[in-house]
Formats: sequence, C-alpha cells, structure tokens
Amino acid sequence: MTAVSTDIASTASVRWLDWQVDADAITELRRLVYVDEQSIDDDIVHHSHDSSGIHLGAVADGVLVALVSAWIFQTGDPHLDDLGLERVDGVTIQVGKRLERREVRRSGLSEDMTAWLVRQAYETYLPSRLMLILQGVHKTLETVYERTFLVHRHSAHGLPTDPRILMEGSGPDRLDAIYRRMRHMTTATTRIDNRRPSLVKHLADTGRTDQIGYERLDRENLYEAPLDLSAELPRLRHQSSLLAAVQAPILDGIAFPDATEDPRTVVDLGTGPGDYLALTARHRKFAGYTVVGIEPSPRMRAIAHTDHPELTVTDGSAYRTGLPTGSVDVVTAQFVFIHLRNVDLALMEISRILAPGGVFHVVDVNDDGFVGPKAISDVVAAHASTNSGRAWACPCRNAACPCRAAAAARADPSRE
Repeated sequence: MTAVSTDIASTASVRWLDWQVDADAITELRRLVYVDEQSIDDDIVHHSHDSSGIHLGAVADGVLVALVSAWIFQTGDPHLDDLGLERVDGVTIQVGKRLERREVRRSGLSEDMTAWLVRQAYETYLPSRLMLILQGVHKTLETVYERTFLVHRHSAHGLPTDPRILMEGSGPDRLDAIYRRMRHMTTATTRIDNRRPSLVKHLADTGRTDQIGYERLDRENLYEAPLDLSAELPRLRHQSSLLAAVQAPILDGIAFPDATEDPRTVVDLGTGPGDYLALTARHRKFAGYTVVGIEPSPRMRAIAHTDHPELTVTDGSAYRTGLPTGSVDVVTAQFVFIHLRNVDLALMEISRILAPGGVFHVVDVNDDGFVGPKAISDVVAAHASTNSGRAWACPCRNAACPCRAAAAARADPSRE
C-alpha cells in the first residue's frame, strides 16, 4: 500500500474523477478494500455503467483514499428490470461503492462525500428514484443507510448463498426528504468545507452536459408552485417598487457597458409579471439598451405581456435562456437564486450568454447575515428547513439546531 501522510481526512483534495483518466485508480482502491481486505467477490470491483457514471474521490499525496460512485439510469434501462424494480417515469440514481483506505476510516470523510454526491446528483438530474445495493459485510449497514440516507429495503436478490440487499427511496415526498437531509448534512459538516466540487462543471469539462436534467429542472418552479398567484401578485408588485427605489442609486454606481455607440442588451432572469423590469428599463444607465425578460411561467409571461406590452418577455429559464452565446451585455436577477435548485447550472448559463466585459447584477436573500428578533430568526430557520431552493441558510448555523449536534457526532468517531 502506498504510504500517505497523517490527518488525511482534513487535507485530502475532494474532486470529481474522470473515468477515462482515473479508471485504474478507482478499480485499484475498490479491489484493495472489497476483495483483498473484505474478501468480497471480484465482481464488486466493476459496474456495467462505470464509464458513464459519476465518481467522487478524495486524493492525498497523490493517492486515492476515499471514493463513492453513482450511476444514472433512464426509464426502461434493462439493468433496472433485472433488479425487479418497478418502472418509474424519470431518472434512477444508484449510489454505491463507498469506501475508504484504512488511514481515513471512521473519519466520516466518505459519509460527507456521499451526502455531497447525492445532493449534487439530485440538483443536477432531479431523479425519480434513489437506490443502493448492499453485499458482503456491508449488509450489516442496512439500518445505518436507512437512518442516515432515508432509503428502505426493497428486496433481496443475488445468489442464495450471498443475497444482496436492494434499498430505495422513490416518490416526491421521500425524495424531497432525502434531498433536504443531504443538504443539511453538507451544510452542517466542516470536514469538506471549501472542497465541494461542482458536478455541473465536471460534466461540462468532460463533455457530458447531455446528461443534465434540463427538462425536469426547467419544469420545476419552486417559487410559483406553492402560491395562490392572485394573492401573491400585490405583494410581488410592492416588492418590485421598493426594490427599484433601493437599487436605483446602486445602479448609478455600476460601470455598465456604454450604449451610446454600440447596441447593448440587458436580460432579466425570472422577470415574473415584469414590474421590476419595467422600472429598471427606465433607469438612465439602460438608456439605449434592448431590454429582454426571461420567464419560465406561462401565467407570469401572460401578465407581463398584458401589463407591460412595451417589454419583450420570452419563454426560458435561468438554466436555458435560449439566447446566443456572448450576446448579452448585462444580466440581472432579483430574488431568483433562492428559488433555484441548481445554482451552478444557472451561473454556467449566465457565463455563456454574457459578452466579454459584461456585467451580472444579482439581488438575493442572505439569511446568514440576518440579525434581529428571535421570533423572526425562528421563521427564517423554519423556512430554510423546508425550502427546496438552493440559496438558503441552514438552521444548522444556529447553535441550538439539532443538526449541529448531529454534525458534531459525525465529526467525533468516539461518539458513534
């Protein structure tokens, strides 16, 4: 075994691995742990979908010390039929082959990595089912996975002498609970802070953006779905008026591209009914600009077209604007990111459409910075625990939150 330094768990580099480059290191670690140490059959080393899977690794001193993988299946994949799983409409994610070298076992590193992988996979693929298979000595971890990752036994399969346990979680309520649990875990832990690589960027870097669940993410509207729009519109319009007044002097101080000589375009993401965009379009900084709103909700677009016929408001999302690359000089977004499932994907799209020298102006919620009465803090924390949007403040940041205690327990192996 290659020697690695001490205190590995806190210093290892956590990154997405490229199967085309890292296959040997991945299979070597799997064989070392599963076959050589745990005497499991060699077939556990490989998975039929490894080349198209996602693999999160921790590397220390050039050595892969921890690993967890996941494999993405579309509806009707023969692999799912072979496992006897009912067909669901949408993506199934199988998580597995979570392992560590002896030097980092009981550090909690692979648990944190698994939570990060599941969270990132959920935000990227928006699956309909999550599953895992336990075999060998890992079958003793069934209750651990049930408690920590909220999956339940589906069936046992495999050879009669060595049955394997299939665990799954499916359905909107169960998957949302799993997602929120993973989000709590990744927010509360300190083990891989600042070492949380973006899955979206990895897929882009390896030419696999076709795997991203664009259509499912586009259809998901975390803002509008729970609302009575007729009751929400007055509040939203009042917010737009207040926001425009507050933002006016701030916009005055920003060096936006000059439109006096060259044509310029400003695009507003999540325009809604168009009230804020209409006010912003009148600001002197955007004189001469072509003003465009992007809004995924048909109801919101219809209101914008009726109330503000002077505006161009088109169908699109923060993930897919439908605009040409490098065609936009200014992108604005007001209270949009708090309602996005995948912030990285939106930022990648914004980067794509912005021209060189372009400006991205964002206004959003920063609950972490809230200072005020406890009653309001409790409301913020309660919203954070149930809101599925990404730009949120986890209540784990409050010292009294139960998630803080859970994180401390995971960080201290002696408490397990």
